[in-house]
Amino acid sequence: MPQRHYLHIVGFQVPGPEAFEREPLTVLLDRTPGAEWRAVFQLCVEELPAALLRQPPRIVEAEIQIHLAQPPQRRLSADIRQFIDRVNRMTFLREGSSGASRGR
Repeated sequence: MPQRHYLHIVGFQVPGPEAFEREPLTVLLDRTPGAEWRAVFQLCVEELPAALLRQPPRIVEAEIQIHLAQPPQRRLSADIRQFIDRVNRMTFLREGSSGASRGR
């Protein structure tokens, strides 16, 4: 898949252990996601176990705000990167299949 289709994580803003109940974990992206990416993100978020989140993640410009149900664990950043990669792949496949059907 061409890199231009990927959204990349450029960093995280992680609330301290005492603040995670009030403040979201913020995932910083390299650019603002388009409508197609947002739609795929919503589909994927619905598949996450409800016990992980206090409320659904929100996309605000080039950030994803996540209100966690428990303090952040060491593995969390890798899990989030994996999730974003999945959304990237699904968006690319979805765009490819809609482009193929338009060409017919």
